[in-house]
Amino acid sequence: MERFAPEAPYRMARSPETKAKLIAAAKRGVKIIFSTNGPTSTDSLPTESVIIHDWKKLMQEIPGVEIYMDKGPRKVHAKVFVFDHSKSVVGSFNMDSLSDHVNGEVALYVDSKSVAKAIHNDQFVPVRF
Repeated sequence: MERFAPEAPYRMARSPETKAKLIAAAKRGVKIIFSTNGPTSTDSLPTESVIIHDWKKLMQEIPGVEIYMDKGPRKVHAKVFVFDHSKSVVGSFNMDSLSDHVNGEVALYVDSKSVAKAIHNDQFVPVRF
């Protein structure tokens, strides 16, 4: 895998296992690009401040990670993972320990470049600190 681009509404890579796997992938040269909600897409300032804190930590811990936030007033709620611009997983799975170990989750795998392109579009802008 050369590129991993998850889109999720909440805190990303919260479990130690997930974070360790992302760090290992980045060190192998996998480009990791997160897309998520931004300040204008939520009405919860405390939630957004925690997310921004997490963004800074992820950018320090995962080599070369890029984070993009939604640029519109809508709220991202999709749980989508796009691999190498050609394969996608769409479902209810959040990148957290509840999804890993507690919740029953569902996902659909799609092997299609056109679907991957449609999923990961230009609705996001880069986060810079």
